[in-house]
Amino acid sequence: LSCATGSVAKVEEQPTNLATLTQRYADFGAAFIANHSAADRPWFLFASFNHVHVTDANYSKANPPPGYSDWQFSSVEFCGSSGRGGTGDAVQELDDAVGQLLASVKRAGAERKTITFFTSDNGNPEYGDMLGNLPLRGYKASNWEGGVREPAIVRWPGRIAAGVTSWALATTYDIYPTVMRLAGGSMPPGRVYDGKDLSAVLLSGASTPHACLFHWHDSELG
Repeated sequence: LSCATGSVAKVEEQPTNLATLTQRYADFGAAFIANHSAADRPWFLFASFNHVHVTDANYSKANPPPGYSDWQFSSVEFCGSSGRGGTGDAVQELDDAVGQLLASVKRAGAERKTITFFTSDNGNPEYGDMLGNLPLRGYKASNWEGGVREPAIVRWPGRIAAGVTSWALATTYDIYPTVMRLAGGSMPPGRVYDGKDLSAVLLSGASTPHACLFHWHDSELG
């Protein structure tokens, strides 16, 4: 299956029109939410946007200063909109696209039945004009906190209290057992799972279920 469209994978466009890509992701996600909610079917949407990456072809160009922002992409609507260069424009377009998905959930009347996780996989890369991950040390592809420690937002109106901050240790592979538990499902037996159920952390402010987390990159373990 295609991660981008949810359909059988095929080449739909080559090269990809980056100026319209983010909006197409948002349109597909919004329609997916509307259709499944209208049919009263349980649904799961994993929306992985390209923002705020540069393209693979431009990574080598993004390394020397000023670098990264000069090789970012966004739609015509957002190009030059932020006053913070290409990276700022990309962040604004990403913010708008996520807002469109949340608006689709609201229009479908599914807010109180939908839990939303918003997070990232790693910190800023050590490229060109990127300002790093201060006050954390390190960058993407390192085991320092600047490489692996990410902010996360979890939203579930009526179930998760708004405006609450948690410092509980968690990781993205906790999402699977958490949503399985909250959806009333059970984990397939006979397997070892690194992820932990975070439902008590999210719903009642419990402490982390993890004793520790391991991070590795190449031969480095953190």
